[in-house]
Amino acid sequence: MTGKLLEKIQLTRILRVVSSHALLRNESFGFIPKHITALHLHQIVERVCRKSGEKRLTGAVFLEVAKAFDTVHFDAFL
Repeated sequence: MTGKLLEKIQLTRILRVVSSHALLRNESFGFIPKHITALHLHQIVERVCRKSGEKRLTGAVFLEVAKAFDTVHFDAFL
């Protein structure tokens, strides 16, 4: 429980610094409060529909990165 509390405090501090220095674009989602995945999906669909109406091609690449860092050799990474 103490670990979760410390994680929350650290995340709050990191997000405060990141937002005060505008280090993330507004399109960033995942761990930012009030930026849920459904909202991101809605933005993607809206853009594709808009470009389709303009007769423009739209491409997309979607990557699943769940647990992507579970197998990273951190000593080599650093």
